[in-house]
Amino acid sequence: MTGLARPFAGALLLAAGLGWIPTGTAGAQQPAPAQVAPSTAPPPADAGVRALGAAAARAGEAWRRHDADSLVAGAGRLLIELPGAAPAPAVGRSQAAALLREFLGGAEEVELGAGPARELLPGRGYVELRRRYRVRGTQEVRTQTVLLGFRAGAAGRWELTELRVLD
Repeated sequence: MTGLARPFAGALLLAAGLGWIPTGTAGAQQPAPAQVAPSTAPPPADAGVRALGAAAARAGEAWRRHDADSLVAGAGRLLIELPGAAPAPAVGRSQAAALLREFLGGAEEVELGAGPARELLPGRGYVELRRRYRVRGTQEVRTQTVLLGFRAGAAGRWELTELRVLD
């Protein structure tokens, strides 16, 4: 399997076959909203991994809409690492939402691609998003990787516990 390997919370995140959905056209005044590209991986056989994939899809859609409250809904404390910010301990849901609103507020999403959701350790799942965005008021398109870490919670529900943005 070809892919990109990155350390992530003591596990290895493997990303392969990211799909992209371009939504804007070059030089357009108002780019169309980005869409989350579906994973190109075969459907998972395990119900837990399917539930993880659904949680990852909800998180990707919330990111695309810049809906920080929905992104962190149901989470307890989250470890958030953003470019240019010093590493910090996990924060509560309201503080996490405020940090993400501030971070996302100056950007317009152009494309968002999602790698397959993977349960790499029992009860620990990961997904990698690749975002292309532009800073409001500019035409320059930038790229970032967003690593999402999930933990299996009560009743088979996956909770977002980590969010790391890499330039």
